[in-house]
Amino acid sequence: MTTIVDASVVVKWFLPESDSEAATALLERDDLAVPRLCPIEVANALWRRRRSDQLTRSEYAGLIEELTRLPVALLDDGVLLAGAAALAADLDQPIYDCIYVEAAIRNDGELITADRRLVEAVRRKRDLRGRVRLLSGT
Repeated sequence: MTTIVDASVVVKWFLPESDSEAATALLERDDLAVPRLCPIEVANALWRRRRSDQLTRSEYAGLIEELTRLPVALLDDGVLLAGAAALAADLDQPIYDCIYVEAAIRNDGELITADRRLVEAVRRKRDLRGRVRLLSGT
């Protein structure tokens, strides 16, 4: 089984946020994977912090460098796109969130996320139960 983590979890590896400890504890696992989209989403979150002066240029550059060495498997999101698009229409959720759900389905795993809205949407779909778990519940 593969454990997929989304950008809402990965960003907590780099920035102190609520549940950062729970997110960091996941790094002890050897089955973590993310779609290739994930580092781009995390980089954007870091950029927003830099833009609002919550990070110095040096801190930002250092975090981006660390991001290039994520200790997780990178999944080809091209093969996830069609399934994610169908899920997005079904769940009425953004496609970039559904890429992670589709990754969990395709890899017979589960997605761990800090996105409560996504967890609630997935819980309403009986066939997706058990595929997505809230980080604070880990």
